[in-house]
Amino acid sequence: MRLEKMLEAAKGQVLFQRFPEDMPPAQILEITLSGVKSNMLDAEGLMLVLPKQQANQPRNERFSKLEIDFGKKVKIREMYANLTTSEIGQIYSPIIVSNGHLGDARSTLTTYYARKNKNKILHAYFQLPGSHFLGIEKVLATYDQVFCVDTNSAVARDGRKVAVTTAIIGKPKTLAESAMDIGETAEYQCVAYDPPGNPEIHGIWMCFCHIYKERPALLENRIALITDTEYDRIKGWQSRSDPFFEGWMLPEGIGIFYATSDAGGDEFTLNRLIKTCDQLSAKKMKEILK
Repeated sequence: MRLEKMLEAAKGQVLFQRFPEDMPPAQILEITLSGVKSNMLDAEGLMLVLPKQQANQPRNERFSKLEIDFGKKVKIREMYANLTTSEIGQIYSPIIVSNGHLGDARSTLTTYYARKNKNKILHAYFQLPGSHFLGIEKVLATYDQVFCVDTNSAVARDGRKVAVTTAIIGKPKTLAESAMDIGETAEYQCVAYDPPGNPEIHGIWMCFCHIYKERPALLENRIALITDTEYDRIKGWQSRSDPFFEGWMLPEGIGIFYATSDAGGDEFTLNRLIKTCDQLSAKKMKEILK
């Protein structure tokens, strides 16, 4: 389905699909949209702007795939979406499925562009209950705090591994129902030598330990953790079936979002945040390696 065609005729609700009466019940519903775009704020946070694009470098088309797992087979007759948007290309309102119960269902949303051998994942969230959205920033807005954490590692002159972790912490807020802003931000940065295991995971854990000690109030509500590491392991962490760090599960109340730092930084808030963390870590690493 193309977003442009859907939005041209949008008035309150848009009918996505009416399913055949003889279609058997299904447990998982999958929707793929093409032509996905996003609003971003300018540097001063005052205007909504379109993604930058070089004339001689056409941007690969963005797709979003939403999977809704009902946990049991349900009969779906019609599927609708409410549209509340200020720009073509974003859907913010939750999907409504006739004769289906979304309260207990879990959603996975992945935004990507196609490549020859493997799709490039821009961002994703995995199996979140009750969050059935086609725009990842709308999901982010359901959390009380955003913790975006990125770690850069290198080998120092003395042979030790050095890791620099940068975190940006703030409150998500939707502006004009069309763009995401992260306000009341705080930054955290640490340097670790010879960190155990994956330096990225160690850095995230150290960030939470520091915040728990210095500003515990930030950990009292629902937290959206944005990372660019271990994409294939995030679903296990999210479901609390796999330990996150040294046998410890990620605490309840934390939802994990994946975002890459090397694409989508001028399109989506999650990618811009992780790119900024990466740049700050790289700057500190350069100082250390001197």
